[in-house]
Amino acid sequence: MTVRGVAIVLFFVVSFGSAGYTAWLHAHRSKFPVEYTTPRNMVNYTNLDS
Repeated sequence: MTVRGVAIVLFFVVSFGSAGYTAWLHAHRSKFPVEYTTPRNMVNYTNLDS
């Protein structure tokens, strides 16, 4: 595969991955309505499924 081909594939993976992650975040956030304003809440939010 050419360098350009690799770049295109990476671009699609990143764009679809970020879109899917954003959609998952919105769905997850609607199930757990919590204020995500403080750094501590952000840490708890990102560690919910780990």
